[in-house]
Formats: sequence, structure tokens, C-alpha cells
Amino acid sequence: AGVASVAQAAKAPLAPDLRRLRTVSGCAQISAASPYFDHAQALLGRAARGAAEKLAAKRRWKEAEARARAARQHWLRIQERFASSPWLKHFQDEMGLAGLIIAEAQLRMKQPDLARDSYERAWDRMSFSLIEPRQIAGYFEACRRTTPNFWKDPAGTSCANWARRLLAAFPAASVERAQLAKEWPQGTGARADGAMPEVAPRVQQADKATDADQAAGEASLPERREGR
Repeated sequence: AGVASVAQAAKAPLAPDLRRLRTVSGCAQISAASPYFDHAQALLGRAARGAAEKLAAKRRWKEAEARARAARQHWLRIQERFASSPWLKHFQDEMGLAGLIIAEAQLRMKQPDLARDSYERAWDRMSFSLIEPRQIAGYFEACRRTTPNFWKDPAGTSCANWARRLLAAFPAASVERAQLAKEWPQGTGARADGAMPEVAPRVQQADKATDADQAAGEASLPERREGR
């Protein structure tokens, strides 16, 4: 009987949090000490991304960017506090999807340099199967605004390198490949000689290093908090 009462008492505090998981407002009330905190943050993260998508559809770009950044923060909290959370298998894709909303918002707010970087950071995280043709169009719009005739640069711009990666990622008959052919005819065989531009098939090291530094910093947060 004593063991049963202890077990019952241990479970009692969890019941309110289970009920709170049913609503977005309830999820926001779940503390970091709760074993359901990662579930709450995942639900809040997806809700924030959904809100950002709706705001973007209404062309409320500044608000959409803010909500997408909030979505990323929820997922970062899971990574920071719950190293073994089952939600972490969705972490990279969710961070990437939110990043694409940020990129589109920056592009529409006339910040093409920031938009180009945001597109590349998002794609570097996520599965290419989640990329939509309109996002490819947005990326090339940002590239043309920042680096006109980018495919002619023999040193290799990030735009040309990412264009090649995207080209290799989608089959010839796909909608995404058709969008690439429309946005980047120089690289998809529309030129008379059908040749690919002379650009090394790589992402610039600076872009990769920035992401690696960010990932290392995020991974170190629990250690730093505990003074290790």
C-alpha cells in the first residue's frame, strides 16, 4: 500500500501537464522542469510556424518573420534541454521550414542579401523533398538581385553552387526541375551548347563554417549551464 501511494503521488503532478498539452495556451504553461516540456515546445513550435505561414499568405511579412523565429526558438529549447527527445528527429526539418518563411519575408521586405543566406541555411538543414517550387523561385530572385549573372563567376558563387545542388536533387520530370529550368536556363541545358557553367559543385566554406559554429554553440549550451 505504501509503494502504491508513493507511485500515485509521483504521477499526480503530471496529470495537469497532460491536460495542458491539448491546447496551445496550455502548452505555454508547461515549465522546463516538466517531463512533457519537449512535447509542449514541439507543439508550440509547429503552431508558431503555422501562424507564420498564414501571416505570410496575407503578406504581413514582418509579423511572419517574427513568428517563424519564435518557432525556431521552441525547437532550440528542445535541443538544449532534452538531448534524447523523440522530437529531435524533426529538428532539422522544422528549423529549415521556419527558415524558409524567414527568407521569403526578408526577400519581400527588400533584404535580398539576408534572404539569400536564409534560403541557403534552411536548405542546408532540411530534406530537399520539402522544398517547394515557389521557394526555388524566391531564391533565384534573391540571387539575381544580389549577384546578377551569377553563373558566369568562375570562382563560384553560393548561388551557382546551390543551383547545382538543387539541379542534382530533383529528377528531370519533376515540377522542381521545371522551376529550375525556368529560373536558371543557363544551367539546365537551355543554352545552345547545353553546357553547365564552370562552377565548382560545393557550398562556400564560409557558409558551411557558420552553420557548424552555430550547431556547436547550440550543443554546448547544457554543458555551459552546468559549469562544465
